[in-house]
Amino acid sequence: MLGTGDPAILATILAFAAGAVLAMLAESMIPEAFADAQPFIGLITVVGFLVTFLIIRIYA
Repeated sequence: MLGTGDPAILATILAFAAGAVLAMLAESMIPEAFADAQPFIGLITVVGFLVTFLIIRIYA
């Protein structure tokens, strides 16, 4: 149904969903990770997002 819709609407829905996932991550998982791996949590988070981005760019 949405596959034939306007690409801008689909992009808006996907951006909203991605924002919701990042908000959930920031609210629940990052504080717990920060307590366990304090010196490296920022680096680990950035590397995780970078690896995910690169995998998507390579295989998309």
